[in-house]
Amino acid sequence: MVATGIRLGIFMACALAYLWARNVTLPMERAPDGHYVLADPDSYMRWRLVTRAVNGEGVQIRWMNEDNAPFGRMNDWTSPMTILGAGLVHAAEAFGGMTRDQALEWGGVWLGPVVGLFSLAALGWLGWRAGGWTLAACWMVAWPMLEDVIQITRCGHTDHDSLHQLLLICIVGGCLACAQKPSVLGGVLVGLASAAGMWSAGSELLPALGLVAGLAVYETGWRSKDDKRMRFWRGWWIAGLVGTAVAWLFEFWPHVFHGRLEYISVWHVIACGVCGGLLELLYRSKAGGWEKLAMVGAAVGLVLFAAATARKFDWVHLHIVQDKQYQNQAKIISEALPFAPNGLGEAMRKLWWKYGLLPVCALAAAYRFSSVSLRVRWLALVMVVFFVLMWRQLRWMDLFAPAL
Repeated sequence: MVATGIRLGIFMACALAYLWARNVTLPMERAPDGHYVLADPDSYMRWRLVTRAVNGEGVQIRWMNEDNAPFGRMNDWTSPMTILGAGLVHAAEAFGGMTRDQALEWGGVWLGPVVGLFSLAALGWLGWRAGGWTLAACWMVAWPMLEDVIQITRCGHTDHDSLHQLLLICIVGGCLACAQKPSVLGGVLVGLASAAGMWSAGSELLPALGLVAGLAVYETGWRSKDDKRMRFWRGWWIAGLVGTAVAWLFEFWPHVFHGRLEYISVWHVIACGVCGGLLELLYRSKAGGWEKLAMVGAAVGLVLFAAATARKFDWVHLHIVQDKQYQNQAKIISEALPFAPNGLGEAMRKLWWKYGLLPVCALAAAYRFSSVSLRVRWLALVMVVFFVLMWRQLRWMDLFAPAL
């Protein structure tokens, strides 16, 4: 009972610190008439989707008229964050006695912090599973104090950045937390988080999911056979496959073959199936190292072939990053700029102000790299990958922060 009280006290203290940090930002979002405004264009656009959803359009909204006047544009944001926002608005109406307008204003202010509190809880639970309550307390204390959390995602965020942080915590932290005692349930939870990430973020979480798949392939094909570990990965790929397929059909039914690879599509479902088949084949195979590498290469080739098929073998326009309009847009929007365009000195200052002593902890882990477990070394690789991506484009800070 005493230990449970201590754990609850740690979480409550961190949650209060988190809400206090959120409260600090509220005056900056109060308009002269006393009402609140949204902090950035993406949050405004997301809340327009929530408003349209609660007013009867449903959450699968494919067209937006708010920009690119007079034509509008296709909405490339999928519905998970819209569902959460609409659910919060309806809850405020049902249980808070608010009018629709009051519920929309209140929900726009508090949706982000609600998602952020779930991130805090996930950090606490996964930290406890990975290394006890000392590690859990360190994770929870550090999280609300990061500038990424206070300023960039506003202790949450009305747009989907906060949800993507939560899902990355669940995906990467879940792999770390289940290292000592892998179970089917743990694999299923990580698989469902992976599917939700694919649904909400599409290509944005592909680097993380590719790193998880790489860990699964290595542990299945190149480490000693372990039934418990294999059951974890089997739970991961089956839950991920089913969850991705259901999310894809829900999001785009009846026009499911849209041929776009930047958000959830039949290609992602095929990729999940190919990855699962590869894991099962590697686990049952008695082939040598080169033969296993050939299997991995064949699986990667099959995934690329499926991507090309979905795009009718239009290699020049296979993905949105090849699009000229996207490339021109990336030159002028802040989130596509480099982390430190003015060199190492600027980078050191920004790292200090954004992350404090956390990078020093990472250097300490790197010093002990050969003596730590495989999944901790894998976590270091995750952090390095997202640091490189962040160095090229600021948008990846939202995923580097929880990895760090």
